[in-house]
Amino acid sequence: MAGAKETPRQKLISLMYLVFITMLALNVSKEVLDGFGQMFVKISDANNRVADGNNNLYENIAVNAQEKEGKWVGHDRTAKQIKKESDAFYAKISEIKDKITEKQKLKDPKLEKFSEMDKGEALDVIWFKEGSKVASKEFLEMIQDYKMHVIQVFGSQYPEYIEMVEARFFTGDMNFNVKNKDNNDQPWLDSNYKGFPLISSLAKLTLMQNDIRQTEHDVLTTLMGKELKMSSTVNESNYISLLKTEKGAYYQGETFDGSVVLGRKGGAQNPNSVNLTIDGRPLTSNDYDLIAGGIKLKISAGNPGDHEIKGDLVFLSEGIESRIPVSQSFAVISKPNSAVISADKMNVVYRGVENPMTISIPGIPR
Repeated sequence: MAGAKETPRQKLISLMYLVFITMLALNVSKEVLDGFGQMFVKISDANNRVADGNNNLYENIAVNAQEKEGKWVGHDRTAKQIKKESDAFYAKISEIKDKITEKQKLKDPKLEKFSEMDKGEALDVIWFKEGSKVASKEFLEMIQDYKMHVIQVFGSQYPEYIEMVEARFFTGDMNFNVKNKDNNDQPWLDSNYKGFPLISSLAKLTLMQNDIRQTEHDVLTTLMGKELKMSSTVNESNYISLLKTEKGAYYQGETFDGSVVLGRKGGAQNPNSVNLTIDGRPLTSNDYDLIAGGIKLKISAGNPGDHEIKGDLVFLSEGIESRIPVSQSFAVISKPNSAVISADKMNVVYRGVENPMTISIPGIPR
């Protein structure tokens, strides 16, 4: 039976079966390529969104450094260092992506035909063919340099993020080797890119760019979040207690309706401008000193009576002007310059007997 000749019908069935298996294999391959293509598109879109968010954070930190100075100056310096390194690394990966898609873009400018990106020769020529060791080594060293620079600039301040950065830009051991399925050493670059379809390599390179932008985002949100957390934490280093009263002086026997409130001390921003009057007279820059969270007046107390302070303290936060209204008053009394002496029981004072007397100063309670 095994050695019998196949009939034409059996040969046709066998041929159709082979064609069916081949078509099935091609369909599976197409689905895999489309899957990598969808990853490539989604990660590319995510990179653009994260980049936009990062730019807003960079701008916020720069504005705070200009307006508030203090710790924000250091935050701005850290952010700019990370941005410089990140942009350089991101641009290098973009150059590689442009180079390996040159031929594909001639027939598919928008890189939408994922099923046609099944060959990996373009990247293999750059990193794995004879004479390409310089380019592959340069790329691996760039990954390593970026990782170490982020750890040096950012991880030294926030050690809890070192492990995350290490994991994102892992390239194997000191020789850039990883263990394959047979537990043998294999170059990390070969394991991830050698012989892979073009669309697979594009997706992986784009994912590395996403790791760069996400690392930037983590740095920036940590810098912003730490400062905001410190600003909102209530402790003796950030806040002091203040006495707020409805008027500057009270008469004996009157109900005291003052309030004890918290006032910012550490980290508060100086006013950017002052628009205040005392009894209708505008204050000049010689009448006060700027202090954290407000001003310290240095004016004459004026004549006896009630005096009103009205107007606004103006603060700039992230380029937005905020006006804090001021409506306070204080009282001035005449300085005592005489004393009143009176006998409690008699209109005259007698020698040799007890004469109870009361001595008082006008304006001073007994």
